[in-house]
Amino acid sequence: MRSLRSRSGFRFQLIALVVVCAASLACGGDDDSPTSPSPAPGGSTAIVIENFTATSSAAGGGTFNYRASLRLRETGGASATITGVSVTLTQTSGVTVTQDVAPADAFPATTVAANGTLTSNTLSVSAVPIQASQVAVRITYTTAAGTTTTVQATVTVTAG
Repeated sequence: MRSLRSRSGFRFQLIALVVVCAASLACGGDDDSPTSPSPAPGGSTAIVIENFTATSSAAGGGTFNYRASLRLRETGGASATITGVSVTLTQTSGVTVTQDVAPADAFPATTVAANGTLTSNTLSVSAVPIQASQVAVRITYTTAAGTTTTVQATVTVTAG
């Protein structure tokens, strides 16, 4: 009976030794291997629109003038290049008017620094034949990784 216990004890020790060795190899005993993943250098570009306001005023001949301003904030830790700006005016009936604005006209610079902000110039749309209740802005930008993406926001128009 004693020899059976010895074999069982030896077998248990052998299995435990194999498990410990396998675990050591799986963890990578090499000093060159990192212990945890490293974040990608430069972060990932993410733009949000802040402080978006829009006002309207009556113009001649039943038309209206609109003024909007906003600030872009980069929150992902990588810069972005503004490549397009569109302003869409929407009437309560659903009628829309869209105007593209050159990025160099919409902003004092076309690059948003990593973790930085960029405040727009005043965006003006003049002599529009609709009385809009909302203004939407769509910003197209190229990320630091070279992909093109968009961000959009809508605001209610106030008299001004």
